[in-house]
Amino acid sequence: MALVAQKKIALLVEELAKAGVKVAAFDVVFAEPESNSASELANDLAIRGLLQDDQKAFLDSLQEDVSNDKYLAGFRRKTKVILGYVFHGEDDIEVGKLGFPVTQIRGETAERMTVITRQGYSAALRVLQRKAKDGGFINVVPDSDGLIRRTPLLIRHDNGLYPSISLAAAMHFADIRRIKPVYQEIGNLITIDHIEMGDYRIPTDGLGRMTIGYQGGPKSYRYVSATDVMNGQYREGGLEETLVLIGTTVLGLSDVRAMPLSQSYPGVEVHASVIDSILRNHMPFKPAWEVGVLMVGLLSVGVVLSFALPFLKPGWLLLVGTVALSGIIGSNLYAWQVYQFDLTMISPLALLIALMSWNLISTLVAENSQRRAITSMFGQYVPSDHVEAMLNDPAGYSMEGESKEMSVMFADIRGFTNMSEKLTAGELKMVLNRFFTPITRVIFENQGTIDKYVGDMVMAFWGAPLDDPKHQLHAIRAGFAMHEEIRKLKIEFAEEGLPEIDMGIGINTGPMNVGDMGSTYRRAYTVLGDSVNLGSRVESLTKFYGSLYLVTENTKNGIDEYVFRSADNIRVKGKLEPVKIFEPVCAREDANQEVLAALARYHAALELYTQQQWDAAEAEFTAMQSEPAHQNTTLLDIYLERIEELREQDLGENWDGVYTHTSK
Repeated sequence: MALVAQKKIALLVEELAKAGVKVAAFDVVFAEPESNSASELANDLAIRGLLQDDQKAFLDSLQEDVSNDKYLAGFRRKTKVILGYVFHGEDDIEVGKLGFPVTQIRGETAERMTVITRQGYSAALRVLQRKAKDGGFINVVPDSDGLIRRTPLLIRHDNGLYPSISLAAAMHFADIRRIKPVYQEIGNLITIDHIEMGDYRIPTDGLGRMTIGYQGGPKSYRYVSATDVMNGQYREGGLEETLVLIGTTVLGLSDVRAMPLSQSYPGVEVHASVIDSILRNHMPFKPAWEVGVLMVGLLSVGVVLSFALPFLKPGWLLLVGTVALSGIIGSNLYAWQVYQFDLTMISPLALLIALMSWNLISTLVAENSQRRAITSMFGQYVPSDHVEAMLNDPAGYSMEGESKEMSVMFADIRGFTNMSEKLTAGELKMVLNRFFTPITRVIFENQGTIDKYVGDMVMAFWGAPLDDPKHQLHAIRAGFAMHEEIRKLKIEFAEEGLPEIDMGIGINTGPMNVGDMGSTYRRAYTVLGDSVNLGSRVESLTKFYGSLYLVTENTKNGIDEYVFRSADNIRVKGKLEPVKIFEPVCAREDANQEVLAALARYHAALELYTQQQWDAAEAEFTAMQSEPAHQNTTLLDIYLERIEELREQDLGENWDGVYTHTSK
């Protein structure tokens, strides 16, 4: 290194020795001799024609005494000096003298060895290397991304394995005379498993490289100015029994490297980190079982996450992903700090991120598709707050069929056939729109779902797609609200000269099948089942019983908010089991004493009827016909007619009062 004044370097080494430094390792190469002052003077005089023979002889005799290279070679024995050298890639140029090899390899071992091999080198001058304690290469080899994570401890040249300057310095600082590479056979290859250095066991990869245990970013180690040392500032103490690395940290001298923690890391600190890791016996390494464990781990985690992640919502998916990422990074750092394992983190992180990204995108796409399907299917048939709730949790709702207890309502316009005969097509359309609009609004306001409109009939149900524990109450309440809307429409139609409009409502509660049903050409979210059919039958019976509103016993049960009038105990066509039907009267809070008394008298008369006390029952029903509190006189007439028919029949003591309807 011609730019360095050897005399100053010699002074530096001398002062380091005086300061008590145990080992001084040079991260520089003294491959070029420094010009000799006596030789330069002789050449200068000769050029000017002033050099005489006796002067030339005198200057030639001085060259040995004024040689700075020779001066530098007079290293103080107290300090062990380690000189650096550089191996070249492919060229076989050899400059200077190498230090001592760790071992010689020959024969089959040499042929099968996988260690890094270099042909040429640039080393210190022979005069310097002969006086130095040892030498070591200062090469560092970055990974494919340009970062220095590993460094070779041994490089093969010819038949010798030569140590890095870090390994040589650590060996001499620990007063170890000999180090030994330990080999292992892998197939037809021989690799270096680890290096034994006294009591130190230095793990390496198959190429003889060691993972660097960085302690932090730049300036993690103590820096001392060479000028301060040469000025004698450390003669009184501060450097006793230390290992000193001598190198450059100036950017312009190009000895700056990129490492995982910094893009501008002094090369001399790379060597310091290696030495520190060796002497502290904290040397991260890749265990032999890493590949196997990594493959099993990737397969296990991949399978588990592949099955688990698709069922998670985006929020939970991100949470699980964050926890998994933290677990991978945390366990990797723990293994690094505690067990010194240099485990691969890129593969599991890449797998996790890939699975997370795929499932997150798939979930978002699926949710978006499901949201659009929900909006498309339910937008016109369920309340807006139902749609919003479903959109907030689209995965919680399925179009697949399911069986559950629900309430179904059928509402039909009375006298629609006569009405359609009196109106034009445009007028009929207008009437139906004015009818269905408030009716639909009322159903929505009471959390119902519109199933379909069929001519003058609307079908709705409660309990799906949103669960509704109070589906019976909401259905009954909707029926009263619908009749209130009809009352308003009657007034409007009368003022406009339109036909009078009325509506019959039937509600039943029971198990039903609900879901997206139909064909490949047209599908609908609807309900099916015997309970649905019974609801339709109940609505058709409103005309028979002279009522605008009937519900089954299943719908009435558990409802205390309304009062009911028992209409009948019937067996509909095609069914064997009897069904009790009731007429909702009013909200309980609106039921005055007169209404309650009238209901009590009616139910008492009905009990007499069931007990076959025909005369008493007939007297009561007849008396109630003239009382204003009993508005549905058709129902009274029905029972009076039945009494006349049944009076002469032998019904037996166990007669249950069931009436069988022979038509739908």
